[in-house]
Amino acid sequence: MSLFGSGTAAVASTPDGIAVLDAVGNAIRWRYNPPQGCELASIAVGVNGVVVLESCTTGTTWLAEFDLYSGDQQWRVAPPPGEVSVLGADGVVSLLVGRELLILSVRDGSLLANPGAVADSGLVESPSSAVTMFAGQAAGRGTPLVYLSGTLYAIDPASGAQLWSVTADGLPADNGDAGIVVFEAGDAVTRDPLTGRELSRSDLLESAGSAEGGLEGLTRIERAGQVLVADTDDGLLAYG
Repeated sequence: MSLFGSGTAAVASTPDGIAVLDAVGNAIRWRYNPPQGCELASIAVGVNGVVVLESCTTGTTWLAEFDLYSGDQQWRVAPPPGEVSVLGADGVVSLLVGRELLILSVRDGSLLANPGAVADSGLVESPSSAVTMFAGQAAGRGTPLVYLSGTLYAIDPASGAQLWSVTADGLPADNGDAGIVVFEAGDAVTRDPLTGRELSRSDLLESAGSAEGGLEGLTRIERAGQVLVADTDDGLLAYG
């Protein structure tokens, strides 16, 4: 069984189905089980809902999105050809197709950007180490972010085009109107999420005396008050 979180809900999944739980309390919002002869080959949860890839014994596959709160199906489309993994549903639906990144619309599952528009075709990445987030308010203006193969990509939610990219250590922390805080080669860099422009840079990690290699396996950074919390292979590391 796998467990995913979106900040407002948790999703428990197996190949036979999913259950969406309230982030507070233990109530089950809704369940979904694929049709007989099908199983869930890949799943991701984000601010826009839950996206699943169904693989059936008939040889057909389907990509579908469900509303995070009601469980209502929003759309169902045939996935692109190739080996597909769902990465996220944060402002856009991001897929790993073979060795490339593909961006779909969260509204109807239609193609927004081809792989070459947002990723180097030479990238090799495991879906388990690729993560996404939405910098901003889910119902308002914001920027979808995808972390893949050591690079952070900012995506235009309307067109799926790449806005900017930077070499980074995992997903950044969303600091609201002040920007996003990206860990880059030992520095904490605040950037404008829309343009990628550097707003400030701090040697916070060095001054905190972090051990060499302490950020190995970092995938995500969260802000808790004035403290940055990094989720790494070695556990949670706090800087502030």
